[in-house]
Amino acid sequence: MTTDLDLNEFEDLSNLKKKDFDKIYKESFKNYEENSIIKATVIEVNSDTVFLDFGHKSEAKIPLSEFEKEPEVGDMVNVFLVRLEGKNGDPIVSKQKADSILDRKNLLNIIKEKELVEGTVSEVIKGGVIVKYKSLLGMIPYSIFDLTESSDYNKFLGQKVKFYVEKLKVREENNRNFNKKSNFLNIDFIGNRKRYILEEHNIYRKKFFEERNVDEIVEGTVKTITNYGAFVDIGNGVEALLHIKDISWLKVDKVSNFLKVGEKIKVKILEINKEKGKISVGLKQLQEEPWDKFIKQFKENDVVKGKVVSLTTYGAFISIMDGVDGLLHISDISWTKNVKNPAELWKKGDIVEVKIIKIDKEKRRIN
Repeated sequence: MTTDLDLNEFEDLSNLKKKDFDKIYKESFKNYEENSIIKATVIEVNSDTVFLDFGHKSEAKIPLSEFEKEPEVGDMVNVFLVRLEGKNGDPIVSKQKADSILDRKNLLNIIKEKELVEGTVSEVIKGGVIVKYKSLLGMIPYSIFDLTESSDYNKFLGQKVKFYVEKLKVREENNRNFNKKSNFLNIDFIGNRKRYILEEHNIYRKKFFEERNVDEIVEGTVKTITNYGAFVDIGNGVEALLHIKDISWLKVDKVSNFLKVGEKIKVKILEINKEKGKISVGLKQLQEEPWDKFIKQFKENDVVKGKVVSLTTYGAFISIMDGVDGLLHISDISWTKNVKNPAELWKKGDIVEVKIIKIDKEKRRIN
């Protein structure tokens, strides 16, 4: 084998003095600047230390705890070169600091591109939720973590959440120690999860108005209860009004007697108003109407037992079945007694036996 060599490119070292050797040695490492990120090769891993080579006369050492996953011999890693030579002559490097700098640059690009970030909730503190994104820690204040404030944020611990980064600490504190644990949290960024949820909510809401139709049956969760009905989440934060008149065929005096917050129910879409962005749903529309049930079960001249539900001067209203009342006129109460007021005979809640003498299907009336 032959090769062409230009001997002028080489220097004769046979007659150099020690100081000349020192000069050449230092110049050989001029590409490794302190306070910069360099690449190093893993040459050994023991129970608590990782040994690295980057071409220096001495190998660098890093605590194994700085690695999320134990490296293998031959792996290339980024480290921050603090000093070429420490007190004992070994180089001082930090993987955590290199990760922090690179992750911060990456996060800055994400912010510029207005992209989403996914992190893991690691802690809940006063004022907000701590999330970890790679090597960085961020805080999402409670006010912008969700659409409504929660009573228990600990349920999010360990969960992955998506959010936007609104503020980034570009410069690190000079006294920040990457090799020692501290009780003080070094927050690198401020996130906003509420903004992401609102965007998703608006996308789903638009999709709902485009794809859903009246009379469809959907499943939802009761979110809030009011004196005029309840609001039901029918998917991804899209809320619909369940009016009190559409809860039951029975008389509803108090919504909370029929529904509970958090209860899952199936409802029928009654109205979709795209212009106003409102949706109305019904619960009773999925149940058989009491009048239809009554017509199937009873006929004129049937004798039935019913409950007195109200008393008037002209008669009493008798509940024959839930949602169906009939009027017992004062003239039909007795053949032998001159009843001037039904209250002389009964009180509300009394059970009486009556005969159905007339069913007006058109007006839905019973005597």
